[in-house]
Amino acid sequence: MLTAGVDIGSRFVKAAIVDPERGLVGRALVTTGFEPAEAAAQALALAKQQAGLAADASLPTAATGAGQREASFDAAVTDVAAAAAGARHLVADCRLVLDVGAESARAIKLDEAGRVANFALNEMCAAGAGSFVESMVRVLDASFGELDQWSLRSTGRAVITAQCAVFAESEVVSLLHKPTPREDIAKAIFESIAARTASLARRVGVAFPIAVVGGAAESQGFVAALKREFKSEAVFAPEAVRFAGAIGAALEARRRREG
Repeated sequence: MLTAGVDIGSRFVKAAIVDPERGLVGRALVTTGFEPAEAAAQALALAKQQAGLAADASLPTAATGAGQREASFDAAVTDVAAAAAGARHLVADCRLVLDVGAESARAIKLDEAGRVANFALNEMCAAGAGSFVESMVRVLDASFGELDQWSLRSTGRAVITAQCAVFAESEVVSLLHKPTPREDIAKAIFESIAARTASLARRVGVAFPIAVVGGAAESQGFVAALKREFKSEAVFAPEAVRFAGAIGAALEARRRREG
């Protein structure tokens, strides 16, 4: 039985169609904009089309994310539960989920059966989330891809200590004026986010393997920084990292339908 999940985030809506045997068979990402319900309907229709279904095909559907109450679907799933289920689906034996999106970050500890045992959310500003990278991209007049590749070529060491994204921008400007190689600044940016994310993980208890999901997990530089922070290679950013919440919601839709 195919089921659908829709993750309505502050920046983007992600929709996923999941088959119990083939896994993720359809996905779509659209900008949330000012009408989350319309964006959710659009994303779901596009995901259905990719799965070879009619846009108006009826599927058991669950919603998650900040805007889950803005749309009418069969069920609503908490962000934590959806991210945990989706990450466990993508990294079958993971014991810790690090979900780092545009505006928030969370660490979710799982037991051996994959159930949520504990979780922690960031309580500061965007210095621990993907929007921090966006602000740094503007300061460096670069693209996200350039920042990522620069960080991987770094051979030196720079440090960003500010807890606030605004103050961190000032630190980056200071590093540029020294001058510090852009590669080292890029690595420092990802290490700054990794350090804050790791602090969340330590609050719930670090356990391996670790699954990193959310938009920030698309960055090789960020994942590499997490591996250095945890001193372990058992940190994985699976394919379809942006869709972990939507996949988890789809799995919950199936569970509720099957009773």
